Amino acid sequence: MLHEKLLSILKEFEDACIETPHTECFALPLIQLRRDIFNELSDSILKIENDFVFNGPEDEILYYKLTKPKFYKYGVFYKTIYKIVSRYPVGLKKGSKKYYFDCLKDVKDTFDRQVDMFEYYRAGYDNNDHVIFRKNFEERNIFAVLQGTQMIEDFLHNATDPRTFEEKLKDYPKFKWTGTKIQAVILVNLMVKGNLINNGNVTIADLMEHFQATYDIDLKDYYKKYSDNIGSDDPFKFLDFMKTIIESDIEKNLEKP
Repeated sequence: MLHEKLLSILKEFEDACIETPHTECFALPLIQLRRDIFNELSDSILKIENDFVFNGPEDEILYYKLTKPKFYKYGVFYKTIYKIVSRYPVGLKKGSKKYYFDCLKDVKDTFDRQVDMFEYYRAGYDNNDHVIFRKNFEERNIFAVLQGTQMIEDFLHNATDPRTFEEKLKDYPKFKWTGTKIQAVILVNLMVKGNLINNGNVTIADLMEHFQATYDIDLKDYYKKYSDNIGSDDPFKFLDFMKTIIESDIEKNLEKP
């Protein structure tokens, strides 16, 4: 019941925020509105959580490590950026980014204070889950704090560099897709249909557009190419190719002394 309720209010919150991406939300009234929505929904789940009896330690760990951070990271995020935006100093030159750069230093300080937990989170450790993610542990919501901090960092990077993704992409080394077009089309379809990107919450068209811009390839006829591959004599040719690469790596590792 607790997990389902939390996921339900998570959807309610994200549906209410669908128009403007979280890390591009700079208008103070909108930030305040989202913070207030979060607080109201948070209160409703806390009333259930306080009296809830988990179905064993594994259920408790799952809730505090994976389920709860999906929603509570937004509380960490909006509480902090509300302070950041509302306290923007008077007297700075219009468009000055110095204040936001100073805020980024504060994020770095947060990382330095929690460096061990950031490592635990990023490396996917679980050896201490039985202590950390329990109702009676004071820092049981640490993963929500870490995920919220990452969102704050993204927000501040957007504040200091408001260019579009396509414009920012020009700063990075150029990458050129050197496989075949059908390999690219199959790969994108697998990522979407296998729920490998955004948990499946992305369209093939959107990801195909992103792939084309990132890897400098024209896939405008991707639907026909994918359909042709499905109807071909050997629709698994690309998968067999990837299998061969992995098998080769396995053999090389076995040969190492």
